[in-house]
Amino acid sequence: MGHTRIQTPLSEIEYYQSVVVLNAGGTINMSGEIERKPSNAVQKSFDQIRRDMLEKFDIIITLENIFSRPPDSSSIGENEWNTIINKILDVYRRKKEIENKLLNEGVKIEKGGIVITHGTDTIALTSYIIALVLSQYPNFFTIIFTGSHSVIDASNSDAINNLKKSIFASKERFLDKENNLPPGVYVLFGQEIHLCSRITKTRTTPDSDGKYFFSFPASIAIITSSHNSKQFRKDRIKNGYNYRIKIHMNILEYLTPLKNTVLSITNSNVYNWGIVEHLVLDAKTSCDALHDFKRRVNYYRSQPDFEKKKIGIIIQGNFKNNIEFESISAILKEIIEMQVAVFIGSKEVYLKLTNNNAFRHLGLIHKSITYMKALIKLKWLLSLDIDIDTVIRYMSTNLVGDIFSIEQFPDWINYETFPLLHEIIVVYPNINTKVVEDALKRLKKNNDKNRKLVFYGYGDGHLPTINKSIISIAVEFLEKEGLLRTNDFFIGSEASFTDLIEALTKYFMNADKKKLHSYIYLNYDISKSDLLDELKSNVVNQLLKNKIIEFEREFNLFFDNFKIKNKNSLTIKNFSKLNKCLFKELDICINRDIVDEHLKKKVLRNDDPETLNLIDLLLDDSSLILVVKRLIKDSLLYEDNFLNAIAEIVDFGFNVEIKTTAVKSKTNTNKYEVGCKLMIIGVHSDEVKGWNTAYMKRRNLRNQILSN
Repeated sequence: MGHTRIQTPLSEIEYYQSVVVLNAGGTINMSGEIERKPSNAVQKSFDQIRRDMLEKFDIIITLENIFSRPPDSSSIGENEWNTIINKILDVYRRKKEIENKLLNEGVKIEKGGIVITHGTDTIALTSYIIALVLSQYPNFFTIIFTGSHSVIDASNSDAINNLKKSIFASKERFLDKENNLPPGVYVLFGQEIHLCSRITKTRTTPDSDGKYFFSFPASIAIITSSHNSKQFRKDRIKNGYNYRIKIHMNILEYLTPLKNTVLSITNSNVYNWGIVEHLVLDAKTSCDALHDFKRRVNYYRSQPDFEKKKIGIIIQGNFKNNIEFESISAILKEIIEMQVAVFIGSKEVYLKLTNNNAFRHLGLIHKSITYMKALIKLKWLLSLDIDIDTVIRYMSTNLVGDIFSIEQFPDWINYETFPLLHEIIVVYPNINTKVVEDALKRLKKNNDKNRKLVFYGYGDGHLPTINKSIISIAVEFLEKEGLLRTNDFFIGSEASFTDLIEALTKYFMNADKKKLHSYIYLNYDISKSDLLDELKSNVVNQLLKNKIIEFEREFNLFFDNFKIKNKNSLTIKNFSKLNKCLFKELDICINRDIVDEHLKKKVLRNDDPETLNLIDLLLDDSSLILVVKRLIKDSLLYEDNFLNAIAEIVDFGFNVEIKTTAVKSKTNTNKYEVGCKLMIIGVHSDEVKGWNTAYMKRRNLRNQILSN
């Protein structure tokens, strides 16, 4: 992906002095209170920020977009890391070249650092991988990542303040050393500046103190602004600003090495990241989960894109008392013999296994590093030209403040295992579709319909998905399938996917339904029971939505009148007519159980199979929305193999839920566009139920996707 300059190019000296802002997406670059999606919000606000920083702080800033569509951070992975790293190195080399010219002329001036706007879901991971890569480049400058908990134009947003403080903190100052951060990679939120290797997102919305990120043992600096007008004027006169940075030197020295540890490596390629999986393995986990990983190792090595990559696994959980411990141990031994880097978090398990010499190449995750940070560090180490023993040694070496002495983690870090007896998948960057496909096989083998798949994802309940809007995906799919003429269909670029549902429903109401009828007939199986349940549910939901009082007598009276008007014929064919009358004439709402009972007895009963034409019923104007929902779902499945693998589990009849690794939060898939994709395919979050499209199941969807 290319990058785009936003303003007039600066002179060499101005560029050297400037703080370069790189827009990597996230909430700070989005709009909307629900279904949030990219909207170039940073660019739209940048002119005012640039004027403010120049006038108040004498800081020149320049903005560059490094992605054509800055992504939701849950979708940031290896390709995006490469893009960000290459851009940072471009800035570094350009500034270094200018600096050398100036030094040759005997001139030394203050240089600006880099600020990267980024989504909060994976900011801790991206900043950490950047820090690890840059640890091999001596004499680098200050880089600060920042973001926001709400969109930039929201009344309570921290976006502008975070961005301004980050710009200020990344600027070098000769005459005020106290306001200089040491060269390194940091993350700034609110008043706190964190070392990137120590930060953890614990909430999706701020607590009473305005915090949603925490460092352990503490942040390394505080940035404050004076609220006293006299002090403000004094600061303006003396220093040119009213921000002040207080560095906790004891914390900084405690966390960072006395001097950078530069790995002695040759022929390294920092962009050929290792393939590393995260597996939860506890006392109840079947050895099948580990056996499936072993098969995936062979799969990865058989793929041209993966064959040169080294492979590793992070195992979370204490499986010491697992009844299949011997089988698990045997499989682990085979995996290690396959030259896979294996690291486990449980010291009890580690001690039990390493009694056997066969596990001398088994690694123990240092207790001061979280599982996800361990996964990121291992991906980087496996990209280097070093052997397994060196990888194990450096996993426990303090490179960027990531390893230190610690007896116990705070309660907000989920360290040991998850308290669930279901299939668990912890999400990580570049997770492979095969992980989900294997989970479905295990669910089928278990043959327990009460068993479910639980994802532990990012933020409000997000997984890595394709960086493309729902609207563009759906419109392109429907056009390709011959169901939509884009010349006759228009929807604005700022529209939500809810607007898309309404627009497509209206479009199909006015279109030739013969083509849609044939398409459904050729591609879908219709479930009568599921369809009737969904129609019933729609009636119930609409009644309850009207917020009318309980009153069974009026409800009975309405149905009696309806029967008389329609000659006592309450078949499926006139269900839509009943539906329309119900909401046009009825102005009271009934208790859900009463509605359910009446609809079951009086509306959904149909003893005459000749009157049942399920496709015609689906294409009735009152139920056409059900077709639209299924088509939107299928458009996502055609576009994104990972979503398709999840949807296959949903369509098979298993519950799929999304939880969050932000341990003090609940998930809400309606909040961001990336979450809406999960809701559409049927994944349930804590706050929102996934769509039920069991009434229409596409035939041979997987084969059709593979053929495309």
